[in-house]
Amino acid sequence: MSTITLPITRDEARLEARVTPAFKTLIETAASLSGYSSVKDFIIDTMSPVAKQVLERHTRIRLTQSESKVFLETLLNPPPPNENMRRAMRRYKKLVRSGA
Repeated sequence: MSTITLPITRDEARLEARVTPAFKTLIETAASLSGYSSVKDFIIDTMSPVAKQVLERHTRIRLTQSESKVFLETLLNPPPPNENMRRAMRRYKKLVRSGA
């Protein structure tokens, strides 16, 4: 009978914070009153939605209807490149050729 040995990996990372004793008690009490068996579970469950909201606010672009129309029109009918754009394209081509 052969045995397959797989490397042990952890799908977890450690996160630590130094807080005041009063804040620690506050979090522990809130976790307990909320029915959590651990402070870790309480923090994960309460912080996950907040972290996702922050990421959404900083990664999603929200446009008004008129802004959406301008954006779409610009995508469909882009203006001819100006001097700044031509300069940027030349720099880009130079970088690509050099392999940088």
